[in-house]
Amino acid sequence: MVSIIIPVYNTEKFLSDCISSVLKQSYKDFELILVDDGSADKSLMICNEFAQRDSRIVVVHQENAGVSAARNKGLEVAKGEFVTFVDSDDIVEKEWLKSQVDVITAENADVAVCGIKSDNENRVLQACSDKTKAELILSLQECGLLCSVFNKLYRRNLIQSNFKVGLKFGEDLIFNLKYFQGVNVVKINPQALYFYRKDNLQSATANFREGKFEDILFLYKETGIFCDTIEDEKIRNRMQKHFIALHVWDYLGNMQRFAELKKSYGENYKCFKVALSIVEDKTFFKKGRAALTGCDKKIAAFLAGGGFVNLLLCFFNVKLFVKNMRIKVK
Repeated sequence: MVSIIIPVYNTEKFLSDCISSVLKQSYKDFELILVDDGSADKSLMICNEFAQRDSRIVVVHQENAGVSAARNKGLEVAKGEFVTFVDSDDIVEKEWLKSQVDVITAENADVAVCGIKSDNENRVLQACSDKTKAELILSLQECGLLCSVFNKLYRRNLIQSNFKVGLKFGEDLIFNLKYFQGVNVVKINPQALYFYRKDNLQSATANFREGKFEDILFLYKETGIFCDTIEDEKIRNRMQKHFIALHVWDYLGNMQRFAELKKSYGENYKCFKVALSIVEDKTFFKKGRAALTGCDKKIAAFLAGGGFVNLLLCFFNVKLFVKNMRIKVK
């Protein structure tokens, strides 16, 4: 049996479509665990209505504690041999679950990873039997399929670490790194069977978020620890380069989004000063500058690494001005 865990929080607009797509699966041996995380809209009512019509549905309600706590609660309740996750505003193809189960059971794999799609993008990776686990993880990282949990089928008895409660950015990645570190056989499902709402994903990164700086630095530390476990030096170096570029640009992006809030110069300066001061590893931005592609990203990393707060503010303001001018021209 497969335990499908859906954390639910204020998604009444999409929730019925999400649940319906799961219930239409051609593979029927599953339980659907809906964890309502203190929704203030009609989400809990929708969950209960579906549960009344299908005995495979289990509804759990908790006070709002975040998506990590909701997923952890789902793991506590889960009874299946396998576990997978779905976000409550997404939908899955009819053959999604069957295909994932076929892949993980065919060669007694520890995890199956399928592709994902949005309105204008498919991310898939071709199955490759001659790659090592480290090579497959690197391939997943480079094509954008490593960071999420919703496109993976896990063996429940191999899950040794829960989602980190309190971490609001990158919690999926940390969960995956802990899991992948403890397993041996990774199998790729070359089909894009999971549809995510890209606009909603972007909303998590399109606005300034307090506490995100600390979360990124935590990710930087944890991904570094994971990379140190990779014995192949070439793969380890590529993986480290990819991670540091991601972390530094996320860090600078959060600073830029604060500047776009149109606060006073003093408030912007204070935010930037604090953000740069909490980076204990003085090589953080230097490593990022070497790994990043694009002149603008390298310039921003150079200014941040040198502590040039005024110049960095000016640089982001110029970027915002150019962006607004292009929008007006269009």
